[in-house]
Amino acid sequence: MTHTARGFRAAVAAALATEHGRQAALRRLDADVYANSSRAPRDSLWATWVFVANAWGIPPVPVTEDTVRRVAAGLKAGGYRVPEQYFSRARQEHLRQVGSPIDAAAEQAMADCSRSVTRGIGPSSLKHSFPFEDLAPLAVWP
Repeated sequence: MTHTARGFRAAVAAALATEHGRQAALRRLDADVYANSSRAPRDSLWATWVFVANAWGIPPVPVTEDTVRRVAAGLKAGGYRVPEQYFSRARQEHLRQVGSPIDAAAEQAMADCSRSVTRGIGPSSLKHSFPFEDLAPLAVWP
């Protein structure tokens, strides 16, 4: 973490004075787009999308209405609970690889398929509970 109260033009000029410095500044910017703690979950979401698309024998990108429907059917068959996370990750990857956003038909398919995948699955399992009073013997009173 870098603590800074304000920016300095002199630091900008020094950092961007050479091509090497410019490239280093871009690499640093790109490295911090997502937190380190979010890299594994993001990679997992994309790996699942790719896995399901491959199971259908289709490419994961470009994301089309057909791709969305097939991947959503796989997610539903596998008991996945939050398809929106996978759709969001697929949108990002499509934009990075194709260079344009997904089309309106694919967006609508995501909305429709989200409803279908989550219909009837009920709440997630509840955690075991206990009477709060059972903690009283463990409390330390001043």
